[in-house]
Amino acid sequence: GEMIFARGDPPTYFCMVLAGRVRMSRVSTGGRESVYSVIGRGRWFGEISLLDGKPRTHDAFAVGNTELMVLSQRDFHRILGAHPVGMQLIVQQICARLRVAFD
Repeated sequence: GEMIFARGDPPTYFCMVLAGRVRMSRVSTGGRESVYSVIGRGRWFGEISLLDGKPRTHDAFAVGNTELMVLSQRDFHRILGAHPVGMQLIVQQICARLRVAFD
């Protein structure tokens, strides 16, 4: 249940789930939590804010025992600059999420 980041936080790092799961959600003004997704091993999150430089759009919480790989914003951009295929994978993942949202 540990919070990884909160809606409105600055974009300072990118995460990949190595073990466990992460719940992506947002709390309404009425106090009700809407869960967008629960992601597991091998999936990443936090890239959108790093790409557009805007604050986090949702909350991220560990579900049970969770292990993450965390990259700083600087390292994220350095790695993507050196490996364009990585940028292509991230864009594909964002597009896949958008397609699910519009279905």
